[in-house]
Amino acid sequence: DGEINTTGSTAAQRQKIHILLNELGIPDQAYYAELEKLYGVDSSKKLNASQASEYIDALKRRQRRHERGSPIAEESESEEPPEGMLL
Repeated sequence: DGEINTTGSTAAQRQKIHILLNELGIPDQAYYAELEKLYGVDSSKKLNASQASEYIDALKRRQRRHERGSPIAEESESEEPPEGMLL
């Protein structure tokens, strides 16, 4: 429709999400499953701005843990949502 959705995630937020996912090596399938589990959506375009911001913060926390040597794979396979992601 070409209109900007002011309540939805911004293009910059979606870009940051995908940059972080790539840096963390999180595969698309795991990412989509996580979005569905946490927010009930199948795309970052369907997140609202607050949800996108929350998800970016969670990915940044994972990145910091990853940089300190914590395994990412174990966390992404966990049944529990990322730290601070309970809705």
